[in-house]
Amino acid sequence: MSNPKTTAGAIQFLSQNPEKNFLTLTNTDNNTRIGKDEVYYNDIPGADLQSYIRLNIGQTATSTKVWIEFRTKYGASSKKEGTAFLVEVQATAPIQVQAPVPAYHSNPVPEYPAASFLGSPNMGLGVAQIIDLHGKANRLQDKEEQLAEMKGNYADLKAKYDALDVEKRGLDTKLSIAEAQKDMAVMLAKAENKSIFDSPAFQALMEKAPSLFMAYKGMVPPEMAASGLGMPSMSQTKQDLVDHIAENLTDEQANFLGSVAHFLDNPEFLDEVKNLIKKYYESGN
Repeated sequence: MSNPKTTAGAIQFLSQNPEKNFLTLTNTDNNTRIGKDEVYYNDIPGADLQSYIRLNIGQTATSTKVWIEFRTKYGASSKKEGTAFLVEVQATAPIQVQAPVPAYHSNPVPEYPAASFLGSPNMGLGVAQIIDLHGKANRLQDKEEQLAEMKGNYADLKAKYDALDVEKRGLDTKLSIAEAQKDMAVMLAKAENKSIFDSPAFQALMEKAPSLFMAYKGMVPPEMAASGLGMPSMSQTKQDLVDHIAENLTDEQANFLGSVAHFLDNPEFLDEVKNLIKKYYESGN
């Protein structure tokens, strides 16, 4: 079985459940994802994770440290699996230019063997110092991995925050639309519940309908003969109509009557109304 803290172990983890197991690859230099946010087995050509990372990092002048974390999908979320680890991707090697071979050969410099012993006060480090350096190196590696894990968690949280921010902006838009629709509905409700006596249609009815009704009864409306037509005071005819509406008509009928009055300026409409009134007046219905 492959060591889980290697790229081969990561590939083995992905292959065990290609539909749910995935990796997050974080560039610890800039806290950004390498490749896709969720890297599945089928995303890696030839199951070569090293090449996938190298390809997505691109050409670099310095080495790049990558934090590799194992995760498994559970519904809309995921959870960590196994042990994450840090790998270092070397910088892209520059093109080597060979120096021209000189036309002469210098005398070789003799090489002397290095000291085969440790602990000399004048040559190299003592055993205790070497052990101490190894311990510091191990502790440094642990701290480096802890920092890499924190950067990986940061990148994960940032991705979630960005997704939630997009969702929030969508919800804000829907809320604004809903509030606008609510305001419109309130305005329409107020308009529908407005008193018939305050509506423009009723005002038009007061000016035109009485004359029409009285003409078919053989009566001449007083305001037609009076020189004070249009005075603020209401004539008896108008008052009778108002009383009739208030005592006998429903709100729906009053609104309908107001609509009829609104179109009385139309000659064709007026002729049709006259014919209807005459028809039902003469029939007695």
